Amino acid sequence: MRIERQLQGTLNTIFTELIKEKGLEKKILAYPALEESRADITLKNKNGKALFFIELKDPTAKDGKSVFDSGVLIREVERAQKIEIKYFGNCNFLACAFFDKDKLYEKVSV
Repeated sequence: MRIERQLQGTLNTIFTELIKEKGLEKKILAYPALEESRADITLKNKNGKALFFIELKDPTAKDGKSVFDSGVLIREVERAQKIEIKYFGNCNFLACAFFDKDKLYEKVSV
């Protein structure tokens, strides 16, 4: 869990800087999650609607060895459907994968 929180802090800083660099800080905000069972970082619009989330995994954990872990992907697609969001990501310290929940079985960018 500790390593996930370190990655969360680093990525949240990166997202915040990119949002600021693009002049979007009044439109998009990065929210790090502090409790379990929530995506680790969620980008929301100024009204609080989720636009994108990313789940972080410890690469030494069973479900963190691959950003394509089927159990994690199924859970995150369900989360995306529940909160009506189209895009999500999965990341460990080694790789990041970004997904379109409607095209999960097509090629993705890593």
